Amino acid sequence: MKKVLVATAIVGALAAPQAFAQANDFVGFNVGVNVNLASSSAETSTGALSAHIGDTSQNVSLQGAYAFAVGGRGVLGLGLSYSLTSLKSGSLVVAGTDVEWRNNDLFSAYMEPGIVVDNATLLYAKIAYVGGKGERISNGLIGSQNYYGIGCGAGARVLLSKHLYLQGEFMRSDYGERPIDGMPYKPSSTIGSIGFGFKF
Repeated sequence: MKKVLVATAIVGALAAPQAFAQANDFVGFNVGVNVNLASSSAETSTGALSAHIGDTSQNVSLQGAYAFAVGGRGVLGLGLSYSLTSLKSGSLVVAGTDVEWRNNDLFSAYMEPGIVVDNATLLYAKIAYVGGKGERISNGLIGSQNYYGIGCGAGARVLLSKHLYLQGEFMRSDYGERPIDGMPYKPSSTIGSIGFGFKF
């Protein structure tokens, strides 16, 4: 029994620095670019008409973050992201006129608690403060309103080398309701993304 305890202590002593070294592989500044596939939707109404609209679209986003080591295998990332193009949110015929909605200038400020599971893989959860500009397009005219909300999701980051990584992520975002040109608008989105990045 004594030998087992001694052996366990030795293994633990050897494993702890190795686990910390693995976490350190993900520590520091990183930047990346992501290709996103989004299912965006919104609730809107005008007069007696109430509707749930939606659409799917793609866009590209940039991210920048700094990650800290937390314990042996823990990593905490703090970062920002910004979408370079808009996402469609749906369309509707209102009083004989085609009306389209889209979400533009999307951004997030996020926190990513994660755990290193092997030499090159980090699994993480994401909690984000999200924002953007909702736009309503009708007869060539664009009305807009700023929206803010909360996003949550999860992802995985895999190191390809000391500095390069691949990333896959899923995130759900819900925004508060505000009117555009007098029409209530409450957007939400579910986004799956694949990214490529560089760690300094």
